[in-house]
Amino acid sequence: PPRSTLFPYTTLFRSGSTTVNFNCPVGGKVDFVVVDILGRQVYDTNINATAGSNSFTFTSDLASGTYFFSLTNGTQRITRKMVVAGH
Repeated sequence: PPRSTLFPYTTLFRSGSTTVNFNCPVGGKVDFVVVDILGRQVYDTNINATAGSNSFTFTSDLASGTYFFSLTNGTQRITRKMVVAGH
């Protein structure tokens, strides 16, 4: 099977609302999960992705700081560090 890139374009997010862009080689469900520095899950959503470029709006009231997010498409999980900056 084709390997998913699930590649996000940025790791700097603004408090409130940010557009998350990523690539996916095949369509299907993609899970987006955010955990804080202590590993506590603070946000999750499912995206119905299409093959190719995708985007969704990440809306939250996360405090400024360092978090980790994962994009998972069922066969692959990509985890990246992200920084949430205030307005």
